[in-house]
Amino acid sequence: MEWIKQFVLEEVRNYTYKGIYNLAFGYVIRLSIDFYNNKDIGELVKSVEQASSITRLLELAILDMFPIGVDIIVAIWYVTHLFDLYITVITITIGITYIWTGLVFNA
Repeated sequence: MEWIKQFVLEEVRNYTYKGIYNLAFGYVIRLSIDFYNNKDIGELVKSVEQASSITRLLELAILDMFPIGVDIIVAIWYVTHLFDLYITVITITIGITYIWTGLVFNA
């Protein structure tokens, strides 16, 4: 199952990188000659290549953070449905305090 996920993820990465790269390169090509007078070509190529960081950000948001958010929402709904709203508020408060404490003392 993991190799299927990696295969699909690699295909999506390549497709999005190619699309972003083509858009950015097309934009740079359409600029007027006045823009290029004071620019180094390496600087322009580097700015186009930085599109991969946008791809990584989207990958992080969609594949890493979205499932965690769905899990948290389902867990909150389940605890509220199973017990009571007060227990859910207490559990969320303790969870946030635990995360905040960990971030503060490990920073």
